Amino acid sequence: MLPKAEKACFAIADVSGYTGGAKILLSYTFEERGDGGTRFEFRVATPKPKDLPFYERVRPTIEANFTAGFDILRTMVAERRAASTVENEPPLPVSRERFLTQPHQTR
Repeated sequence: MLPKAEKACFAIADVSGYTGGAKILLSYTFEERGDGGTRFEFRVATPKPKDLPFYERVRPTIEANFTAGFDILRTMVAERRAASTVENEPPLPVSRERFLTQPHQTR
């Protein structure tokens, strides 16, 4: 978990395998929210004028791939939330470190 008000930023230059491919700068930002969630931002830098025809050609594919990925992620998060509200969950195992702060009591 990140300390409050901190962001983790990642940037990559994707050299596409397409013929005549160009570098497209993509950046990701993850920011912890106060409610325990995480804000995710994905940005695509404005391409150079010489790379614009290539970008316009691959943009629909890139958008479709990321949209599909985000849909999968949303489904996974919803399933995890639903699973965490299930009653009668087994108790968590006792931590080994507990014995450092709470000595074992015998009867």
